Amino acid sequence: MPWVSELFTAPVVARYEDEHREERVIVPYYAGLLTGETDALAGSFRGEPEVHDPTRGRIKGAAAFTAYVKDMNEWFGERHTFAERNALYVETAVKLGCEAATRALERAQLTPRDVDHVVFVSSTGLSTPSIDALIANRIDFRSNVRRTPIWGLGCAGGAAGLSRARDFALADPNSRVLLVALELCTLTFLNGDISKRNLVAASLFGDGAAAVVVAGANVKSSGNHRPLALRASQSTLWPDTVDVMGWELEQAGLRVVFSRSIPHIVMEHVPANLETFLSSQGLALGDVRHVIAHPGGIKVLRAYKDALELTGLADRSSPPWHRPTTTP
Repeated sequence: MPWVSELFTAPVVARYEDEHREERVIVPYYAGLLTGETDALAGSFRGEPEVHDPTRGRIKGAAAFTAYVKDMNEWFGERHTFAERNALYVETAVKLGCEAATRALERAQLTPRDVDHVVFVSSTGLSTPSIDALIANRIDFRSNVRRTPIWGLGCAGGAAGLSRARDFALADPNSRVLLVALELCTLTFLNGDISKRNLVAASLFGDGAAAVVVAGANVKSSGNHRPLALRASQSTLWPDTVDVMGWELEQAGLRVVFSRSIPHIVMEHVPANLETFLSSQGLALGDVRHVIAHPGGIKVLRAYKDALELTGLADRSSPPWHRPTTTP
């Protein structure tokens, strides 16, 4: 969402700039919310206001958007305890998790009772019983379904969860494993904290859930979609990097930890790590035609580009990456 200061009244812009003079990072949507001028915020859209909320769905039109902004203003304008944030996490995670799981099973033309194992991955809230157990009370899984909740992997959670789902399917080639990955990063935004890391996290990370069915080798495909083959995976521990990313648990909630060394780590460690992994599969880095990465910020994107000698990187957050190739 844009933040077009020219649309707001001069006194409001002056007050905002004075109050946030020391900030080095501007989060457009949050900046617009702080002014309290809803009409100007709505006018900063090129057309009709439209946003998507993970729990409310699509919010379209001036009236719906105005009501939405009012609710967001009230939320961001108050200080919330970790208990309050976490209660909302549990409520929303169950709702989103059920929706993602149901859609994945429907696309695979399966029912919940066809699932043998559920893997749930998340790092933005806590729940015991785990969220997958709460989802199982709303979705008609079999009573003997196996469950594996995974917490604390952060940005790598989805990829690691997919790898674990593959491991379970390899161990039992007759099984179907349902993976659900979910994060509600908005709930970790700490009101009143104008540090760079808090604002950068708010601009980089959003809310959402995804689900996929991973089937063992003996399971016949049930849908009309061509299945993907998960060939191999690898995870690597690098010494003395535990402080690169993570959470600091405070009274108000989870405070994000970022390190400026991430681009350096990419340049120093990633190429050799990928070469080792690809070599185990009879491949070399030059054989890779496409790269999908989940870094944070343009500096990390450029580090990947330089380290892996990729082309096609533009100055935007989701670039099409490919390796230079020649076609006879």
